[in-house]
Amino acid sequence: MQAEDTLRAWLQDSGWLMTALRSARALGLGTWCVGAGAVRNVVWERLHGRRLLAEQLADIDLAHHSPLRGGADDDARLTRQLRQTSRLPWEVVNQAFVHRWPGARPGMRAHADLAAALASWPETATAVGAWLDAEDGLHLVAPHGVEDLMAGVLRPSPGVDAQLFARRLQEKGFLTRWPGLRQAARG
Repeated sequence: MQAEDTLRAWLQDSGWLMTALRSARALGLGTWCVGAGAVRNVVWERLHGRRLLAEQLADIDLAHHSPLRGGADDDARLTRQLRQTSRLPWEVVNQAFVHRWPGARPGMRAHADLAAALASWPETATAVGAWLDAEDGLHLVAPHGVEDLMAGVLRPSPGVDAQLFARRLQEKGFLTRWPGLRQAARG
């Protein structure tokens, strides 16, 4: 529980992230979180003695699981709405439909819920999201826990292809940007 408490404190200390979480909450989606790089990079910058600025992000991932809402068109509309109101680089994705994307793994099934969707994200440290309740209580979605994220450990999520994981490490430049990270032993 200590790692989760520290994570919550670090996220609450990020003014732009709290603003982003409030903007996302205002959409009124059922189950949602801001995750991936927006959360991961806040933590890894802190582990390296720095603070993450919103301008350093390629995008802010808002994941939601809404099987009764539209797919890509609805996500594009929500993305535009958030970008106009907050001027942040949003990307909204309804995780209930990613199994239908071009390039989805053959035989991929729909995710049952938001936690199952995050569990499929490539790295355990990336598969962490945060959301706010109506009273600004900050909650976490972390199907693989937060320990790897908080310890700066790079580990593929269960079921993720080793080649995909290695390619992402290279493409994302994790070890160059954050040299204090360490790759988990294979096993």
